[in-house]
Amino acid sequence: MSGTWVAQRYCEVIKEHLRLFKHLLQLVDCLALTASFVGAYYLRKVLPLQSGPRELGDYLFLLVVIVPLWSALLHQFGGYRSFRTMRIGEILWRLTKVEIVGLLLLSWFLFFLRFNYVSRTFLIGFGVLSSLALVAVRAGMVMFFQAARRHGYNYRNVLVVGTSQRAREFAYTLESHREWGFRIVGFVDADQKLVGRRVDGHRVIGTFDDLARLTSERVIDEVVFAVPRSWLARLDGAIRLLDELGVKATVALDLFDLPVSRPKLGEVNGVPTLTYAPTPTFEGQYFIKRVLDRVVAATVLILLAPLFLLIAIAIKLGSAGPVFFRQERVGLHGRRFTILKFRSMIEGAELQQPALLAFNEMSGPVFKMADDPRVTPIGRWLRKLSLDELPQLINVMRGEMSFVGPRPPLPHEVERYQRWQRRRLSMPPGLTGLWQVSGRNRMDFETWMRLDLAYIDNWSLGLDLKILAKTVPVVISGAGAS
Repeated sequence: MSGTWVAQRYCEVIKEHLRLFKHLLQLVDCLALTASFVGAYYLRKVLPLQSGPRELGDYLFLLVVIVPLWSALLHQFGGYRSFRTMRIGEILWRLTKVEIVGLLLLSWFLFFLRFNYVSRTFLIGFGVLSSLALVAVRAGMVMFFQAARRHGYNYRNVLVVGTSQRAREFAYTLESHREWGFRIVGFVDADQKLVGRRVDGHRVIGTFDDLARLTSERVIDEVVFAVPRSWLARLDGAIRLLDELGVKATVALDLFDLPVSRPKLGEVNGVPTLTYAPTPTFEGQYFIKRVLDRVVAATVLILLAPLFLLIAIAIKLGSAGPVFFRQERVGLHGRRFTILKFRSMIEGAELQQPALLAFNEMSGPVFKMADDPRVTPIGRWLRKLSLDELPQLINVMRGEMSFVGPRPPLPHEVERYQRWQRRRLSMPPGLTGLWQVSGRNRMDFETWMRLDLAYIDNWSLGLDLKILAKTVPVVISGAGAS
């Protein structure tokens, strides 16, 4: 039995039974995680530290937590999706997200249950070893399939319906990524006159009416419809035909040329959906952002509890009124919530605002006044250091706000928004943002809005980290605070 025959048969099995491949990968991942767990234990044991770890048996309960947790996170972050069209960088980023969230959740699990004997060295060692193991497993899979495709196995033959610019670009994309394992059989078009001609190196081999004949005469694994919107009515019969013949049909859904939104496929109770989201759809990164928001906010609140107490005493001694200032704000997609701040003004300050409108230094619906007479002496100091904002950590922990995001507006401000400005409500408001590190009160209202939209359009975890890094010197210097 030759090695080539074995490789061919194995590729055919994987191609026909993708679910079996996923189960196999899950099993290999579980073995890799178990090996990483044992390796981290013995690595910790041989390190010349003050005290060694307990017996391995005392650690085994963690394995019951780690394997299901990491498996769930691999599912959540797309670790079991097809590698065919996935770049190495994307695979690495998915695994990085799994490790970050997994280690955070595992650390909190150990902290709250007070398993203090599980050392940080062990956790770091497991994180490093499991990362390397999961990467090695997927690198091996990718190399195996690429080697198989170089020998002509595990290829998918694709028929492209349409000859428009969109269809040609789609075919070119498949052709330029040989490692994906696609071959273009040819084009199909509605115009009979194009049959027999060559389009970007591939022949037009038929029309819509020839789909049944073409799929029976040729080896075609998939038919891709890259057609204009005006052809959508004709797709129903063609896709039904392919469904009957057992041939996979794919529709290139670049249907609407929208300036912001990008299409995303989904499913609701078995009904396929096409969603156009006006905000970034990096679900994994966004999930990490929201988890980190709550975890970090809870941690900082615990650490700053003594400072909260000192500020509360100073506020009570400085002027009459409550410690906290509560105000209704507008959050994600118009949700109302109560924002919390340390009170920095005299009691009843909001009732005096109409009399001060003539001194407003901001354009648009926002009110800002440099030397506001309503601010208390303690409040002026709190504002200068941005300490009045600290109770908003409670809003972050509740999920009403984020560490980084658009400024949380007042309801009456939102009522005066122009239509294009409402899109800034499509992400949770933040303690800081581009508006905070770009001048705060020194900019006009429209610039403020455009900075918020620029943040939404370019959002990533990396951008959040940059904004947080820039916020620190801004807060320390008190630039733009009032």
